[in-house]
Amino acid sequence: MTGITIGAMSLQAAVDSVSEGIEELTQDVSGLKAWASGISAGALNFLLRVLLALIIYYIASKLIGRLVRFVGSYMDKKNVDPSARAFIIAVVRYGLLTLVVVEVILFLDLVEASSIAALFAAGGVGISLAMQGVLSNFAGGILLLILKPFRVGDFISVPAVSAEGIVKKIEIYYTTLETIFGETISIPNSSLTNNQVTNYTLLGRRKLNFKIGISYRSDPEKALQILRDLVSEEPRLEKEGQEFFVDSLGESAVILCMRAFCTADDYWPVMWEFNRKVKAAFDAADIQIPYNQVDVHMIHVGEGTHPGD
Repeated sequence: MTGITIGAMSLQAAVDSVSEGIEELTQDVSGLKAWASGISAGALNFLLRVLLALIIYYIASKLIGRLVRFVGSYMDKKNVDPSARAFIIAVVRYGLLTLVVVEVILFLDLVEASSIAALFAAGGVGISLAMQGVLSNFAGGILLLILKPFRVGDFISVPAVSAEGIVKKIEIYYTTLETIFGETISIPNSSLTNNQVTNYTLLGRRKLNFKIGISYRSDPEKALQILRDLVSEEPRLEKEGQEFFVDSLGESAVILCMRAFCTADDYWPVMWEFNRKVKAAFDAADIQIPYNQVDVHMIHVGEGTHPGD
């Protein structure tokens, strides 16, 4: 009887243990289901926010594009300088796109607003140090648009970078020139604001400063008269402000100079044509244009004398 009782008690204990295990397993399964449900709901919520953020960015980019086109057409109606127009459009476009990206990040709750502010504050110093050249070019672009030492279409010369040409574009960081040889040169704006820039178009005309050397055996007055005649025959040269004179007495030539004004567009064509005409006229008048040469004089030394005598 006692054995049956002990066996029944052992069986009851085993049943209780199994029941407890099943109950714990049930609780674990329920917790796993709740966790999985939470993960699924969170992932779905995040994917929905990402999709909504992409839609917002797409719509905002389209609106920004329309706004930029409106600003461009408005500036065209107001006859805003093309260089300032391109600069303002670039600033508006990229500035608004940056704001949209920041708003999207905040919408996705990827980064706290305070963290973004701290990031901008802390990164500003590092970025400014690492991008001194870029920031300098950016500031130079602003100065060029405000001070306007030249405009699109002007012919300028920048001796510091050995470049000259017609200004095609003034952008945020670079200014583009087109040379007379059909080449395109991009010059950093800082190089233009920190160095000498000569604008040949601003006044609308340039003075032709023509110099030529003639032999000491030739008559300078005759040569100057030829220059006067050639200038009077050239309709692209202005009559006022003409100058003809002997500029200097060189080691092997008398340097003559002619100065006269012409339009900025006619400067190079007139210079090239004048060179050709002067050479032909001097040859016809037997006026020599000297070139580098060495005259050797032979001294005959007689018998009984020394070269130093």
